[in-house]
Amino acid sequence: MTGTQWILGAALAAVTFGVGYVLAPVSLASGPTPAEDCCSKEREQPLSPSTLSTQTPGSQKPGDSSPRPPCCEEPAVQTPPAVQTPPASDDCCDEPDAVGEKGSDPHADRTVTLGEIPDTACFDQSGKPLRFRSDLLEGKTVAINFFFTTCKTICPPLTATFRKVQQELGPELGKDVRLISISVDPGNDVPARLEQFSSMFGAEEGWSFLTGQKQEIDTLLYALGAATPEKFDHTPMILVGNLASGEWRRTYGLAPAKKIVEVIAGVELRSKAGQDERDAAAYFPNRVLTDQNGKQVRFYDDLIRDRMVVMHVMFTRCTSICPPMLTNIAKVSELLGDRLGRDVELLSITVDPEYDTPERLLEYSRAFGSPKGWRFLTGEVDDVQAVLGKLGAWVDDPDTHNAWLILGNGQTGDWRKIMGTAPPAQISSLIREMLKEGETDSVAPKSGN
Repeated sequence: MTGTQWILGAALAAVTFGVGYVLAPVSLASGPTPAEDCCSKEREQPLSPSTLSTQTPGSQKPGDSSPRPPCCEEPAVQTPPAVQTPPASDDCCDEPDAVGEKGSDPHADRTVTLGEIPDTACFDQSGKPLRFRSDLLEGKTVAINFFFTTCKTICPPLTATFRKVQQELGPELGKDVRLISISVDPGNDVPARLEQFSSMFGAEEGWSFLTGQKQEIDTLLYALGAATPEKFDHTPMILVGNLASGEWRRTYGLAPAKKIVEVIAGVELRSKAGQDERDAAAYFPNRVLTDQNGKQVRFYDDLIRDRMVVMHVMFTRCTSICPPMLTNIAKVSELLGDRLGRDVELLSITVDPEYDTPERLLEYSRAFGSPKGWRFLTGEVDDVQAVLGKLGAWVDDPDTHNAWLILGNGQTGDWRKIMGTAPPAQISSLIREMLKEGETDSVAPKSGN
C-alpha cells in the first residue's frame, strides 16, 4: 500500500468512524472457551514442531513436546495492544463513501494469476484448527481480505465493507460463498482477539477470521500476493476466486458492497457454468419451457447455445421488486435497440409456474412493451424448478425470489451477474462488453416507458 493509499485509508477511516475510538483490551490469558478445541492436546491437524521456533517464548510449556496453537500462548508480560473497536452506533458499518467506484485504485477488479496455494495450517476466530485449501477453498467461491485487529486506519472500514457484503450475500454465504479475513499480525492476533474483533462486525457462519504460526501465515500471504514487510502496508484489495475454476480477481476493498458482490457472483456463476460450450451443455438442463405466445422451447438448445442471454426470475402476482425491475429491464431493451432479438435475448422466467400460464404471461408482458427478443417463460413445475435450480434462483416461496440478472454468452462462456435494479445504461454497457463491442451506453433511455 503506497503512502498515498495509507493517507487515503486514514482519512476514510476518520470520515467513516469519526474521532474518538473506544479501546477495549482483551485478555489473552483466558484463551478460548472450554467448548473450543484449539487448546486440545489431541487435534486432528497438529502443527509441525519446526514452526514453533518462530513463536514468542511461552508458546510451549517445558517438557511438553506437542505443538501448541497461538491461542495457547502464556500471557505476555506487557499489556497487549487493544483491539481496535469501532463506535457502538450503527454508523460504523454504513457503506463507505464511493471511493474507488470510478476506478480510483488502478488495480481494482482485475484478473490475476496465482501460483500454488499452500494448504496452510491455521485457526479461525473460535480457535478451530483448519487447513486453508482443503477446509476453506475447496468447493467454494471465496472473497479474501487482509487486516489486523489493532489497525486504526483502513482495517475498520475494510471490515465494515465485508459486513455489508455478508448482508448482500444472504443465504449464499456459507453455502456457495465464503468470506475470509486473514490477519497480517498473527503474533498478536490470537483466536481470542479475532473472536472479539469479528463480533464487533456481526460476523456470521461463513465468514472466517484466520491466524496461525507467523512463518506459515507469511508463506500464505506471499502465495496470495499480499505479503508486505510491515503490517501497516498491507493491501486494501480483496482477492476473489474459485479454486476449481482457477479464476482469481482483485477488486478494491472499499468499493460499494454491491459492486464487490457482483464480482463474487460472476466468479461463482462462471465456476458452475464453465468457460466453454461443452461445460455449459453439461451444466444447464435442456428442459422444455413455454413462452408467452405458447411456443415450446428447450432451455439449452433453443435459448442458451451460441447466444447472448439476460435472464432473471419474476412472477405476475409479485407486488414488490418485479414491477420496478421489469420497468428497468424495459429501459435496457430500448438501449439495446435492434440488438435485442438479433444478438441478445431477454428471458423472464416465472417462479410461480402453476399460476403463471402462457396467457397470463402474455397479458403481463404487454405492460412492459413486449418487444421482439424478450421472452416470458413458464412450464411444468418440475421443469421450471430444474432450470432455476441450476441458476440458483428457485425458491419455494415466490415472494422470496432474488433480483439478480444473469448474463451469459453461450459462445464465449462468459457468465456474469448484476442487480436487476442497476442503472439501465450500466446493464446495457455490460451486455455490449460481453458481446465484445467497444462502445458503451451513456445516455438515458427514452421517456415514456
